[in-house]
Amino acid sequence: MNWTFSIKNKVQAALTLLVLCGIVFLSNYRLKKISHKVGEAVQSIYEDRLLVQDMVFSYSNLLDKYKLQPNIEKHLTEAQTLKKKFLSTQLTSEESQLIIDFSTKIEEQIEKGILLSQAEISKYKRTLSRLEQIQIEEAQKQMALIKKAKSSQETGYYFETAILIILLVIAQVLISANTIPEQLSKKKYHSN
Repeated sequence: MNWTFSIKNKVQAALTLLVLCGIVFLSNYRLKKISHKVGEAVQSIYEDRLLVQDMVFSYSNLLDKYKLQPNIEKHLTEAQTLKKKFLSTQLTSEESQLIIDFSTKIEEQIEKGILLSQAEISKYKRTLSRLEQIQIEEAQKQMALIKKAKSSQETGYYFETAILIILLVIAQVLISANTIPEQLSKKKYHSN
């Protein structure tokens, strides 16, 4: 009977250790997924927000340069290049609509050699200002995603740690339950 009892304990201990290994594996997998999400969010902030912010600034400079020196060919090429770069990034529907309308009007005016009035430049700069505002809003959304992932990671870490401790205690009890009866049965009491 003691032999079957010890095999039962060994199987339980092995299963407990298997569960521990599974939890560690799942924890690492979950951490990898969260890290991947955070990496994508940070990359999106850089590629789709900071680069677009730079392009908005470049459009603003283009407006100022065109107002001072209307070089049709040079400015048209620059406007088309900026539009192409802008549209290659990940845009919201509002951004996409704004940039297409904005760049089409600018390109038409430059192509026709029409000098921009101060009122038109102010109108275009308001559009650029809205595009800048969208960049900040979208970056804040990405940062909220990063914070949420971090919070989820911390909560998961504490939960997984608690489960691991409980399972380790169970494994210790199972292993001890097997060895304590054996140790007691090996002791021989002498009445000397």
